[in-house]
Amino acid sequence: MNSSSPFLNSSNSSALPSFFYSSSGLLFVYNAFSLYTQPLIIVLGTIGCVLNIVILTQKPLCSSSCAFYFRCVSINDLFVIYFIALLQWLSDQYEIDPTTYSQFYCKTQNYFVFIFYTLGRYFTVLACADRFCTSSPNSRLRKVAKLQIAYYSTALTVIINLIVYSHVLLNYTIISVPSSFGSVCTPGSTMRDYQFSALFVLIYLCFLPPALMCLFCLLTIWNIIQQGQRVTSIGDTSSIRRRKREQELVKMLFVFVITNLLFTLPYACVYLYVIYNPYLPIEFRYTLNLCHLIVNFNSASSFYVYTMSTRGYRNEVLKMIEKVKTIIQFRR
Repeated sequence: MNSSSPFLNSSNSSALPSFFYSSSGLLFVYNAFSLYTQPLIIVLGTIGCVLNIVILTQKPLCSSSCAFYFRCVSINDLFVIYFIALLQWLSDQYEIDPTTYSQFYCKTQNYFVFIFYTLGRYFTVLACADRFCTSSPNSRLRKVAKLQIAYYSTALTVIINLIVYSHVLLNYTIISVPSSFGSVCTPGSTMRDYQFSALFVLIYLCFLPPALMCLFCLLTIWNIIQQGQRVTSIGDTSSIRRRKREQELVKMLFVFVITNLLFTLPYACVYLYVIYNPYLPIEFRYTLNLCHLIVNFNSASSFYVYTMSTRGYRNEVLKMIEKVKTIIQFRR
């Protein structure tokens, strides 16, 4: 082990990262919050994601490239719920945490945690870009918003993220610390490793996706304004109806982007704090865990955001309920 590691310097224990200390009061509050919120995330999130996938595979949404990206977000959210939220809950409540004794699990678990958190955001970026292309007056850009292009874009996004986060498999390791925590899984054995990981997550996960979402949303709004002026001048009824349908899908996306930003902001602030304050107080450990909980809420909220934000999606939900009722009555 690197003798220069701050984690091993027992004489400088006040400078250790927060998760190497204990605080019974904060731990009790966090565990109580986790005890009740994580099962809620798992149950409501699973129901919402499954309903999203079912609704978005129905006609006419199944042929929409934007709806395909929404389906990808919901599928990824299921991975977040069961690979991150569930495991975090088991670790919090039952102290089931293989990352403290298995190097393989330490590396792979963090690798996929970052990938699943990241994929959902970049799938949303692709949906925003799709709406921008669909609303563009440029015919070439409109041709980009096709289902086949969406397949390729999604596959490429997955491959890129698998490669980009490969450093996690190399850097993450288990180290022993001079405290009651025993062993912990960290981004490396030095503070420089820890700061590099925090900076990377801040830029690639917390800053870049929201920036791209906002950029494409603003460009889409501009296209819609320009499109609305042309449609009004032409007075084409079919064009007006088509524009309203597109605007409803855009509205659903915009509201989801806003909630995404709100849930991600605390996570970004914590990692920004880590970069400039590598030696942290005890409260930081539970602050970071709490931010993970907030991010997990984002993965459980998409169905409810879609339903509350647009009448068209509510109508699709009602249609699905009517179909289920018809099937049940027919079987009786």
